[in-house]
Amino acid sequence: MRNSMFSVFAVLLCLACAEEKKDTAGTCDPAELKCADDGVCLFDRVKGDYYCTDACDPLAADACEEGYVCEQITDQGNRTACVTKVYLKGKVFDLASDAALENALVMAQNTKDGIATDVVTTAADGSWSLEIRVTRNSHGDPATGDIYTLYASAYDHIPYPSLMRPALPVTLTQFDPETADLPSSAWEFSSKLTDIGLLPVKDDEKGRAALAGSLSSDIGGALIVAECATPPCPYNYTDKRGNFVIFNVAPGNYTLAAYKKGLYVEKKAIEMGAVAIDHITLTIKEFAGGTVSGSVNIVNAPGGSATSVVLIPESTFHETLVTGVVGPGLRAPEPPTVPNINGAFEITGIPEGKYVVLAAYENDGLVRDPDPNIAGTQIVHFEIAAATLTVELESFKITEALAMVSPGAEAPEAVTGTPTFKWADDSSEDAYNLKVYNIYGDLVWEKQMDGGVSGAENVEVPYEGPALETGMYYQWKAVSYRKGGPISTTEDLRGVFFVE
Repeated sequence: MRNSMFSVFAVLLCLACAEEKKDTAGTCDPAELKCADDGVCLFDRVKGDYYCTDACDPLAADACEEGYVCEQITDQGNRTACVTKVYLKGKVFDLASDAALENALVMAQNTKDGIATDVVTTAADGSWSLEIRVTRNSHGDPATGDIYTLYASAYDHIPYPSLMRPALPVTLTQFDPETADLPSSAWEFSSKLTDIGLLPVKDDEKGRAALAGSLSSDIGGALIVAECATPPCPYNYTDKRGNFVIFNVAPGNYTLAAYKKGLYVEKKAIEMGAVAIDHITLTIKEFAGGTVSGSVNIVNAPGGSATSVVLIPESTFHETLVTGVVGPGLRAPEPPTVPNINGAFEITGIPEGKYVVLAAYENDGLVRDPDPNIAGTQIVHFEIAAATLTVELESFKITEALAMVSPGAEAPEAVTGTPTFKWADDSSEDAYNLKVYNIYGDLVWEKQMDGGVSGAENVEVPYEGPALETGMYYQWKAVSYRKGGPISTTEDLRGVFFVE
């Protein structure tokens, strides 16, 4: 099976030779802003020099001819010009059978500003092509450090990303320019990073209907959850026009809710049957927005350690895996800033709803202290409502994580045969517990190691459980103990692997 069984999200890179539309009246110097009428000095790859080109209006539907888009040119004072469009393209396939998935939905979101793209539908061979907006410099190169995340969903399949398959952002510089396909009308980029594998749902969950609708305003990148009695509940995201589709919704009663920093909507009750529901509208409303504040206490960790705090809608939280879907923008520090919290924090613009607060959730070398017998280690739940707009939390106790070695230390990792789980020894432990879960959250195998490890740099434990399924995603977690109490764990988002 392909090495691209996990898909991460793709990026654009070198547009150095972009075919911009030029005015050939004369050459210009890109270091100066001297093109008439706010025109832009752009490089012409055919002529090998810079020429002035007319400015464009980014708000006008007909600002550019077909195949071109009006973008900012960052080193030209953010003046705008018509440049060739840029597309990502790839395929969506079934991880279990390797078969192409037709009519799957794919979109992308810029993790820096939260702006989402349109949604596209895959063809019979699973292929898709998606336009991405990319600012340029005067030579045609992408001029930002933007990170794009791909999302894919389909009938009878677990959406990507999912609780065990977190989004793995890819920067523009990580894309291989040699994979670019340059037709006459646009730049198109594809690689194994843009091939998205989806795992089927369980057999007894197949055949469920979808519900679709939109926000009353064109707001993309909002998390829409069909809130249910037993989380985690079905969800998906809005495209740039505010449209959404949630697949695989079991018959029952739901409440549709939207989550994104600064977005407030009227929740809507839905009774779901065996037939698809569409044309649902979630209305934007006036709301003051909630605020949560608190602090972290980092102990037994290297000096200078810092972390982040995220809010997860309770309706997406998985109690066993202790993970969920982070509400877009509901994070301290605000995305895309790297984790920098080592004391007080505050998150504002929180929509109405029930939340789980997770500190040290991201990969930062830290974890929530797992000892349940001391203060500041419990998982915290809270609610924002019209009557409770401000919530103050107790301090979270954070400690150094067990350093993971393999598999899946940095990203989902392919394994063959029987894996061996390896992590750095905790010198103060006297026991370990190792657990392996599948993507459905089912415990596959567990091993208790009493007596700890003495004198070894790393702990190595070969897998001895039931046969692992080809194409399946798994996650392993290790916990260290001293005198019967947990003292540290591996990080929440590490340890994901899949079987080739």
